[in-house]
Amino acid sequence: MRLHYEKVLTPEGAALARHHFRGPVFDCPYHSHPEVEVLLIRNSHGRFLVGDGLGEFAPGDLFLFGPHLPHLFSNDPADSRGRDWARSDYIQFQPGVFGEPARRGP
Repeated sequence: MRLHYEKVLTPEGAALARHHFRGPVFDCPYHSHPEVEVLLIRNSHGRFLVGDGLGEFAPGDLFLFGPHLPHLFSNDPADSRGRDWARSDYIQFQPGVFGEPARRGP
């Protein structure tokens, strides 16, 4: 499986890019990008590959991906129940966009 680089387009002046996916199945390739991503599965079920971990996803699952973490979500087309059965919402943003992380200790 070949890893694809995704170019995330953030609207000018915006801190993050917000996206909605609707389709009969999730069909994005195995990919990575330098942005952090928060993904909410709204509908459908299937399998995911994140880094070197495999698993299953279902409606209501929430994922957080760090920068450059490869990921892929897929469905069996036979499970699809219509043209907008696979639905997700996600945001993508540059690391550090909300400031430096809090540090503990002296």
